[in-house]
Amino acid sequence: MHRLPPISRRGFNRALLLSGLAVLATPHFAPVARAQQRITYFTWAGYDLPEFHQAYNSRYGGEPGYAYFGDSEEAFQKLRQGFTPPT
Repeated sequence: MHRLPPISRRGFNRALLLSGLAVLATPHFAPVARAQQRITYFTWAGYDLPEFHQAYNSRYGGEPGYAYFGDSEEAFQKLRQGFTPPT
């Protein structure tokens, strides 16, 4: 069995510092997430009334898309089967 030489305290601190810097720098090199141009709101029918999303309309200049479900169980089953609302 091949043994590694013992590491000094200075070497250990240097390795610890470099690993900490790598962890802190990682988010700066991660790809930036981009938002879609239009979102799809997966909801019950009736929640598509304009008065429910006036702030969205004024901020983004239009209404979101809608995908409807009848009840919570139907929504759960759709999502469980891999449903993704259209964009």
